[in-house]
Amino acid sequence: MGINKIYLGDCLDLIKEIPDKSIDLLYTDPPYNQEFSGGGSCGKKYDYRKKEIEKLSTFDPIPFLELVKPKLKNFHAYIWTSKGLLREYLNWIKENNFNFDILVWVKNNPIPAYNNKYLSDLEYCLFIRDKNCHWTSGLGYGKYKKAMIDNVANNTVGHPTQKHLWMVKKMIEVSTKKGDLVFDPFMGSGTTILACKELKRNYIGIELETKYFEMAQSRLRQDVLL
Repeated sequence: MGINKIYLGDCLDLIKEIPDKSIDLLYTDPPYNQEFSGGGSCGKKYDYRKKEIEKLSTFDPIPFLELVKPKLKNFHAYIWTSKGLLREYLNWIKENNFNFDILVWVKNNPIPAYNNKYLSDLEYCLFIRDKNCHWTSGLGYGKYKKAMIDNVANNTVGHPTQKHLWMVKKMIEVSTKKGDLVFDPFMGSGTTILACKELKRNYIGIELETKYFEMAQSRLRQDVLL
């Protein structure tokens, strides 16, 4: 599997083709249930997001983590997840004796919720690292803040869980140096790949859904930095 390329397929199969100890950083946004149920309510304007995300709400993180672990030089990862999956990730982190932190995206305009339920205005990103992982110092105070505050993306790309490019760039810049290899096995519309290109990092991206893979291809061709 070559670097600076994106691939259409199931990452659980394609990861096996990546040489062991070749990846510097795992940065990815796997499927997770954003808890549209349980007393909350999302209006009709959000129905398209609910339907898209519910298709991908059965993700089991542990087999994925065990599969990708040997591919990293040292375990070094940013993994977006939901509150409901945090316990599984944290148990795995403890078993492997890794260090971790939790970054959050604080949304100014979250999906509405009613019926005695707090707004879903946070998304969580686990930062997991073994010893001897790269850390870039001296980037400025703002680069090291764990809370990232911004509106929900305006969906101009068309992916239901799109993250802002500036967030992705911030984390990749802190945890890699130029020429490092970043792997995103749940690439979506390609924001991680665009961040790598702009920061002069090498990359490998995988996406299962054809329509999102084609979005990523289009963005790479046009170099649209949204």
